[in-house]
Amino acid sequence: MKKIVYLLINVLQVLTFIGVFILEYLSKRKGGVNHHLIARKYQLKEGIYSDFNLIIFFVIMLTLAGVLYLIAKKYRKYNLSMLEILKLTIITVFFGACIINPSIKALNGYVYLLSSTIFVYALQLIPVIKDFKLNKNVS
Repeated sequence: MKKIVYLLINVLQVLTFIGVFILEYLSKRKGGVNHHLIARKYQLKEGIYSDFNLIIFFVIMLTLAGVLYLIAKKYRKYNLSMLEILKLTIITVFFGACIINPSIKALNGYVYLLSSTIFVYALQLIPVIKDFKLNKNVS
């Protein structure tokens, strides 16, 4: 059962990013999709995805990945998977690259890419927290 849940989470993560790239492709082909993506980009960049908020998101993601790494290194009794924590770190680095890189910021689906990255990060936290709670109760 555990392997099925991990497989479903990984498939959902890949499908999320594929959906973003499909939106970006369609924005080049269909005018309505392009108009929607541009309008949503300007709307969300003024609100939740302002530069200050993105930096806060990045710091929170980086801090959480770092704390989980330190817990995994220091307290072996929790038996946290280093591979899962490495995935969290990679997702965090990708999010940071999305914030910094001007060519990624120029994409029409930029806000959807940020949203999907945060969603994938949250999905990746599920197995880490689940393992943390299960192994904490066993000891």
